[in-house]
Amino acid sequence: MVTRRPSPKRPKLVGVVVCLVLAATLGIFTSGLLPPGWKVLTATLAAISAALMMLAQFAWDRPTVPTSSGRGSLFPARDQFWNLPVRLRSFQSRPREIGRLDSYLATGSGEVRIAVVFGMGGVGKTSLATEFVYRRQSDLSCAWQVDAHSRESLIQSLAQLASRLGIDEADHHTAATLALVELAHRERWILIYDDASWPADVVDLLPARGSGSIIITSRNPNWHTIAPSIELLPFPADDAVRFLVSSSYDSSDAVSALDVAMRVGHLPLALELIAAYCRTRHVDLESYAAFDQGQKRGAVESAVYRVLLRSFRSLCWRDPVAADLLRLMAFFAENAIPRRLITEYPQLLPVSLRKCSKDPLMLNGAYASLFELSLIRQDTKVSVHIHGLVQAALRQVIEDGTRSWSRRLVSLVKDRFQPLGFWRFETAAGWRPERWHRCATELLAAAFPLADSGSAHWDACAELLPHALVVLSEPTTNRSPIARIDLLFAVGRYLHDRGEYQRAVSCLEECLRIRLATHVDSRVEITRLETNLAMALRAMGRTDQAVDLHGASLRRSALEHGDQDPNTLYASVKLAMALRTRAETRLSAMHQHLSRLVPPAEADLLEPLLNDLRASRTLRSARKIVEILSNRDRDISTSFLEANGAELLQVVDSLETDLLTARSLQENALVGYRGLYGDDHAETLYAANNLSTTMRTIGDMDDAHKLATEVMQRYVRLMGQDHPDTLKARNNLALIVRAMGDLNAAKDLLTYNYECRQRVLGDLHPDTLRSANNVAATLVALGDHSSALSLHQSTLQALTRVLGPNHPDTMISRSTVESLRRSLESGAPG
Repeated sequence: MVTRRPSPKRPKLVGVVVCLVLAATLGIFTSGLLPPGWKVLTATLAAISAALMMLAQFAWDRPTVPTSSGRGSLFPARDQFWNLPVRLRSFQSRPREIGRLDSYLATGSGEVRIAVVFGMGGVGKTSLATEFVYRRQSDLSCAWQVDAHSRESLIQSLAQLASRLGIDEADHHTAATLALVELAHRERWILIYDDASWPADVVDLLPARGSGSIIITSRNPNWHTIAPSIELLPFPADDAVRFLVSSSYDSSDAVSALDVAMRVGHLPLALELIAAYCRTRHVDLESYAAFDQGQKRGAVESAVYRVLLRSFRSLCWRDPVAADLLRLMAFFAENAIPRRLITEYPQLLPVSLRKCSKDPLMLNGAYASLFELSLIRQDTKVSVHIHGLVQAALRQVIEDGTRSWSRRLVSLVKDRFQPLGFWRFETAAGWRPERWHRCATELLAAAFPLADSGSAHWDACAELLPHALVVLSEPTTNRSPIARIDLLFAVGRYLHDRGEYQRAVSCLEECLRIRLATHVDSRVEITRLETNLAMALRAMGRTDQAVDLHGASLRRSALEHGDQDPNTLYASVKLAMALRTRAETRLSAMHQHLSRLVPPAEADLLEPLLNDLRASRTLRSARKIVEILSNRDRDISTSFLEANGAELLQVVDSLETDLLTARSLQENALVGYRGLYGDDHAETLYAANNLSTTMRTIGDMDDAHKLATEVMQRYVRLMGQDHPDTLKARNNLALIVRAMGDLNAAKDLLTYNYECRQRVLGDLHPDTLRSANNVAATLVALGDHSSALSLHQSTLQALTRVLGPNHPDTMISRSTVESLRRSLESGAPG
């Protein structure tokens, strides 16, 4: 039987008299020591002393807990056995987690039900547990929250519960044990072990039996040996917006609420503090979203940082390797940080992580330390996730920790004496943010594959792209220009291949600027960089700039390496492609110009040729139209000829010059590649395919068809049906077949190629959208105007979204849609 404190029988009057006598004695004594002018002060002190002693006496003589004998003892009123915090009015419903807690803690006789809620700091674990208890308060006799962040605080909290239960025991550990024994004889109680750190701290302080429940909240996910666990994650986007809108000063601005919620990663603690800040200061969400980072940190985020990194200080002493690993992660993107970055490039890491990366047991231990504190969580089998606010807090800690001159001096001394062996094991705690940023940049530059390697590396590029963009968004540092140049080039090439031309141009332009300004020895040659930038400009429709840059690159390469060097041959092919693209763009513009200006009397004669020019964009079609318009024997208005004849002839002559120059460059490059690599090399096939495309644009269909067929067969044999280069070759062959008049065969080829590009490149890749336009143009030639219009309209919407409304491909598609609409409205067959 548990012993209980007996009720004291001290007369209150005696206590009051004693207090007054002591206070009077104190007043007399001090009045004799102090100067006469201080008598008022001494009297005041005596009165205060008397009052405090009386309060202490009344507190000492508080009523004790009534008890009853026997094991079926009854609880007193609930307010004496209920220490939970006030229920949150703003609690955002989490029905899934509440339901799982309810199932884990379902009523059972004679056994203690335990459930664990774990997650990062500030995610709302305690709020969820408290809300669960409040929803069941009518069925409970006791609910007690225990501070379990350390074993000492756990024992002390259980000892306080023992005191409330009437257990008189001076030793806290014994009192805690007796409280658990007493709970085993009671019913309808629930304990919340709040913020438990380690299972070992609480495993022997859990009730062995009884009709009650225990909820353990923790940042540590490793509780599977004790109880079923529930991982609590930040709010979904909709719940975060709903919480902010319902809790803040402005309850109508959902757009600003979504922006604010995204910036803090939907973390409940941050959202609650933001809502309180806006509500108490009458600031709307739009105004808060407009705060700069320093203002937000001063308003709310500093408090969030303290909660998130409360365990980081102890981690620095307990596992400095894990602390360094976490510091490095702060400079990547928050999602899917690949573990291989640490293991594949140890020479680029700080000393502590360099040693750790070579020891799998040590590295796994470092990851385990971070998982136990929920500073990171597993994303996939090969990557981890870190919350964006944890990263921001870490960067702030790193910046604040390296501002003092003493820390800088220690770091400098370690850097200078490390090669001499004075520090055999060094952490990077003193590294400045710029040094961590340089380390992250070098890791990504080494890991990011060059897109020249083909689509086989696209998955690896896609995995690293978010981290590369985060690193590159930081201000340029002159301490690692080589790594930044290499990373900018690799990212720009990949973005170009994926059809994101605007971002590709931005990366490549910055790369060229740094390359020319620093004169460092980078693996990215200036000639190669200029060529790739010109390719991206050409893809954006800025063909004149692309031609100029390609020309400069070709001249530089020929001067430095010679005419038959692979770099020079590559620059020749790219210049030819830019010339051909400029010619095709001008042919499209010529079609739009003639469609508006041709006299109605000549519309019937020129309509087939205009349709052919729109579909094929060949020099032969343009030449035929000019010849017909220049024929004075035909009945064409003199004013139209005088206004447009000379201009049209000049345009066609310019197009012919560009295309013949392009053909000559490509023929020379093809001869050079065959001599260097043979017929089956990727560079040889690339040059041959582009030569056949130029032949098609000129109108030399027989030679173009022969060369395109050979290239297509070699691509299929060497690279397979779905390789992006195979898809380009098949598209070129299908356009040649269509220009030669075999529309059905062209339709089959183009449709199959369109489906392949959808599967391989995605629905919104520019090459996929061009395939859709080619299929629609073939449908027009076959007379199926309705189907063609539907496909053209959907493609126009996608092109406007991907390339913008002013890109040449978008403008051509828009003109085609308008022409088809007019054709259908005028009663053309469909």
